[in-house]
Amino acid sequence: AHLLALPLPGGDEGVRNPCRTAVAYAAAVGLDLDHNSPAVVACDPTELKVVRRQVERNIGCVPTTSMGRLFDVVSSLIGVRHRVGYEAQAAIELEFLAGRGREQALTLAFSLHGDVIDPAPVLAGVADAVAAGVAPADIALAFHHAVADMVAAVAERFDHPTPVGLTGGVFQNTLLTRLVTRRLVGRTVLTHRLVPPNDGGLALGQAVVAGRQLNERNRPSCV
Repeated sequence: AHLLALPLPGGDEGVRNPCRTAVAYAAAVGLDLDHNSPAVVACDPTELKVVRRQVERNIGCVPTTSMGRLFDVVSSLIGVRHRVGYEAQAAIELEFLAGRGREQALTLAFSLHGDVIDPAPVLAGVADAVAAGVAPADIALAFHHAVADMVAAVAERFDHPTPVGLTGGVFQNTLLTRLVTRRLVGRTVLTHRLVPPNDGGLALGQAVVAGRQLNERNRPSCV
């Protein structure tokens, strides 16, 4: 299963400016953000016009199924972080805020259509909660629960003896990892201990593969 592919405006520019990606995601799923939405307020008028035109005309947008980008979008939608200065800043601050949220103050849920996980209901729920004055910490926690529920629902598609591996950059999020693990009681849950789950782990894997390929090339052949 994977997230619905949504437009990342300007590629890396969207990563550096979560408010732009929030506006793009909203436009792509047909969500009309209020002019007082934190993400809208964070963008200047030119940015808003350009991003919406990019989505409308599918120009300069990279389709992405990244869960990390969704964390960035929610962070901007609730007013936590609109511009980032280092990798995963918006997601890290969203996790920190969620730690102060109240349990069961709000419920959010993804839609699952076959192998496609649709975040549109979550985005709409977040926007509605912001407009209704729900505390950002409560929204942040509800979002973490929604992601954990979704991961558990996908895992339940597999037979119970099948181990479940929690990997990818979002599982550096200790709150999310804990919430998912609680939902998988009775399953073997594999988490990272020595190798990081993010791009650092990918880089190590690439180095291992490259090393083996070099060894194969340098191995003397039998005549």
